[in-house]
Amino acid sequence: MLDDDGMDMDMDAEVYLVTPKGFYFDEDVYIEKKWGTEQIIHNEDHCVKIMAIKPNCKVSYHWHSKKAETFILISGQLVVEVQLQDATKEIIYLTEQFQSITLMPNVPHTFYTPNEKSAIFIEASTHDDTDDSFRITSSTCPGDE
Repeated sequence: MLDDDGMDMDMDAEVYLVTPKGFYFDEDVYIEKKWGTEQIIHNEDHCVKIMAIKPNCKVSYHWHSKKAETFILISGQLVVEVQLQDATKEIIYLTEQFQSITLMPNVPHTFYTPNEKSAIFIEASTHDDTDDSFRITSSTCPGDE
């Protein structure tokens, strides 16, 4: 259903979810992960995720063959580790609100919090496809064996 401004509205939700025309929420708007949570809005070409990482958790080292993504820090601190073409690693610290980094396809990367606090950030990307995530390592959190 569209409102007066041409915005899509999900009338079945407990809270009305308003999205720009042409974008939609997945059935699982709020997704629990081992390392934190994701909230996803997307269309055929783009995806935006609001992500929260628990303290001391590290997302799997992975890469995407098609997806380019930009991480924008909202709160906390985020470390983004990328593997360069010569197999060396570069570590980028996002410590101030709205700092960002863009990763192109085929760049292995991981991200994590550098301290005892959680981090919230936005991931804005090209089309999100679960078949376009290639994991090198698993996610880790305190208490893992």
